[in-house]
Amino acid sequence: MKKIHEIARKLQLEEKIFKITWDKRKSNNEWERAHKLAKAAVEKEEIHLRKGWLSKLDFKRIRYDRIIRTWQQYWDISDTGRITYRYYRQIGRDRLNLTSEAVQIIIGHGNMKAYLKSSRFRPGPGVCPCGGGNEDSEHIMWQYTAHSRLARLWRLYFGMHKE
Repeated sequence: MKKIHEIARKLQLEEKIFKITWDKRKSNNEWERAHKLAKAAVEKEEIHLRKGWLSKLDFKRIRYDRIIRTWQQYWDISDTGRITYRYYRQIGRDRLNLTSEAVQIIIGHGNMKAYLKSSRFRPGPGVCPCGGGNEDSEHIMWQYTAHSRLARLWRLYFGMHKE
């Protein structure tokens, strides 16, 4: 019984879903003792048992939700991807139909002079032709006047505010 309890505790810590069944062929004394020990463990909240069973679809949904929750926690505290985070803070099932230009702005990589210069794809300055600074996604969305209406629509769509 102690070995079963250790295995169950290990599975619980790993957030694995499991089901314990008892072999009814045991003698009455062994059955009663096992039942008392299991009941005591549940009452002490050492083991959490769920009634019923999970279908394969339910299991996949629970696993997906845990993955999304873990990914969201990492996404919220990560140092990387902060440009993308400004546009798309919530990890989830939403799909966006974006053009390649929109994706370049969201991820901060692409055919922008500042990125091409920093990646050593293009020699020379990464300055925007408008003269307002480096041509990067931040500049295009917040300062570049030629596309200010489009940038304003993007900010409304993503619920963005200048930080």
